[in-house]
Amino acid sequence: MHVVHIALQAISGAAMTWPLTFLLPFANKGGILRRVLSHLIVVGVIAFLWNVFRMATFDAMITAPDIWQDFGGWYFTALLIFGLWAALYYIVQAYTAVAAERKQAQMERLRRVEAENLSREAQMKMLRYQLNPHFLFNTLNSISALVKTQRSDQARTMISQLSHFLRLSLENDEWVDMSLADELEALKLYLDIEKVRYADRLTTEFDVDEAILDAQIPALILQPLFENALKYAVAGRVKGGTIRLIGRKEKDHVFLSVADTGKQNSLSQDDITKLEKGVGLQNIEGRIQAHYGLSGRVEYQLSDIGGLEINLSFPYMPVSISSQK
Repeated sequence: MHVVHIALQAISGAAMTWPLTFLLPFANKGGILRRVLSHLIVVGVIAFLWNVFRMATFDAMITAPDIWQDFGGWYFTALLIFGLWAALYYIVQAYTAVAAERKQAQMERLRRVEAENLSREAQMKMLRYQLNPHFLFNTLNSISALVKTQRSDQARTMISQLSHFLRLSLENDEWVDMSLADELEALKLYLDIEKVRYADRLTTEFDVDEAILDAQIPALILQPLFENALKYAVAGRVKGGTIRLIGRKEKDHVFLSVADTGKQNSLSQDDITKLEKGVGLQNIEGRIQAHYGLSGRVEYQLSDIGGLEINLSFPYMPVSISSQK
């Protein structure tokens, strides 16, 4: 009978916690004093009812008429049990609220990151699309010049090379990033176009470490640098000029340097300070900033071959790893 009575105590006690679930939220309103008193009253009443029930059932089952003399001891146990249950209720409520807030904050962070990524991707695409008409305009002017000077064979070759380059660009129109190896392939197609125009006046030097050929970089980021060097270091010189590309891996960053031999007169540091940046250079700075933030840099300095040197630096990330992300 003692075992049966213990089972009845457990069942009835669990049943009495059900009304507490509704009463405790009402008791948790108002000032601190009111909340304390409300909780004491709610827990005291529920504990009192449960205590009367379990003592009455024990008296009926075990026949212990003197049990009511120990009401205070039984009631203290009931108060302790329901007081701990109420504390556990608020602990669970607090944990649930904190977990919900953390989940909400995480969702907000994810939405913010996604929005920033979409914004950055849109900005990079916009900047990239800005290059296409700029490059096309310059190339068509070159073809027009060849036609005017009756160099039709060279004009046809240049048109063919332009078609090949544009086909590559359009086939990969959705690319935001590409490997350095693919970037160099597109760059060489561009240089093939320009070599039709400049012939022996254009000399290029490539010194790129194979260890960074799989590095992810913004698509068509090098072409504007070479276009800028062609405009100022080759087109303006009777004997032409040289454009040099160096690519290295420095710790966890990719370092790319494009240098040229400059104009007829060597550049000075004052020229670098007062450098007027055209569409191409502004485009590159905007793309590097949008893509890498503070981790990417575009710097200008005098080159050791007499002209301008433009250095790009950004975190190294292989295409295979970034595509998995």
